[in-house]
Amino acid sequence: MQVSVEARATEEVRADLLALSLPRLDPEGRRLPTRYAGLDQTLGGRIRSALATGDFKGAAGDTLLIYADEDSPARRVLLVGLGPEREVDAEGLRAAAGRAVSLGRRQKARRVVLAQPPVRRLRGGAAGQALAEGALLGAYRFDRYRSSDEEASEAPDVVVLVEPGGDVRGARAGVRTGTILAESQNLARDLSNEPPNVLPPAELARAAQRVARETGLGCQVFDVPRLEKLGAGGILAVGG
Repeated sequence: MQVSVEARATEEVRADLLALSLPRLDPEGRRLPTRYAGLDQTLGGRIRSALATGDFKGAAGDTLLIYADEDSPARRVLLVGLGPEREVDAEGLRAAAGRAVSLGRRQKARRVVLAQPPVRRLRGGAAGQALAEGALLGAYRFDRYRSSDEEASEAPDVVVLVEPGGDVRGARAGVRTGTILAESQNLARDLSNEPPNVLPPAELARAAQRVARETGLGCQVFDVPRLEKLGAGGILAVGG
């Protein structure tokens, strides 16, 4: 699964799923951010209608899927709520990205675009990092032992979308950092999901040494005598 960065207007984006993360909207106006006006026009005003009727309010966890016309570059547009703007943090953005990519994978989307939201507290690198982390963590599946007759869905390619003139360099740096962190977490999830007969302590140690070699880290493995000397009875009992 690849996460990349592009800068273009949302109405020009080609995607199987285009996700817009929006903070909670003012009940009095529920105005759509100006940057999405062109996209709404290509959708025949469907986003504004959803806001006007209150079908989407932007509360944390809210989602609304809008299907576009056949000639629209984006086949589906997903609105994802972030909650009050003053409370939006990296974790909220990670969760929103995870929801979008998880939905995209269930619908067999090959290209999911995550628009970087208009949130003051998270700009450039911070937003790009949160979106990349959420995308990779949300797409995670442990299906190594899936039977051959079970249908598997591939993780989509993900694009973090920056508005024209935005901080593309910062977003790319953030995406690189977020990708490293999320892939590291997913590796740990893979290891923890392995059955004990596949990943006994000795094999886990070899996996740690392999990661250390690949990343230039140091790795020290304690054998049984060393653990006994340390009085690590609990570890020895579990791994015995």
